[in-house]
Amino acid sequence: MELVTELKKNILVARDQRMAKEKLLLNDFNTTVIVFSLNLPGGSIMTDPIMELHTYGMQQLVASIAPYEKRVEHIEVSEDSLGPIGYICLDLPWEKVKSIAIDIEERDMYGRLFDIDVIQSTGQHIGRRDLNHAPRQCFICEEEATVCRRRGAHTPKELQTYIGQLLQHFEDIMNLRYQRVN
Repeated sequence: MELVTELKKNILVARDQRMAKEKLLLNDFNTTVIVFSLNLPGGSIMTDPIMELHTYGMQQLVASIAPYEKRVEHIEVSEDSLGPIGYICLDLPWEKVKSIAIDIEERDMYGRLFDIDVIQSTGQHIGRRDLNHAPRQCFICEEEATVCRRRGAHTPKELQTYIGQLLQHFEDIMNLRYQRVN
């Protein structure tokens, strides 16, 4: 029981630290802020595939904003007890940034595992609905993810199996790429 309490405490501390970091970046740069993490229900363990997937996702994000490279004011990647996290501050309208984020989440093979939050310079978090996009779908079925999560429609085992398969596929692809290079 003490271990569970300690884990919950660590998660709450990490969330508070992330929110403080967002406020600091908004204050320091007064720009749109992208917060990039992985969407792994049930938490994540800091494994090589998870770290590599985060690196890959950050690369996709940076490549997508490359046409606006001169407007990027800050990029930072770190990790905490919640997993890897990336921050990008750029002087670009939030609508454009959120459109880029949604495009990555929807077109990339692993985009379903990406969590790309966009925050206006005012501190307001921007959702998909702010651009008239449908909410994200559940990993398992076609229902809205938030509806399934609230209802507990799928077991943690089902979610872990789906995510494990995606991570395994990602790891296999990365291994193939590594073998071609060597």
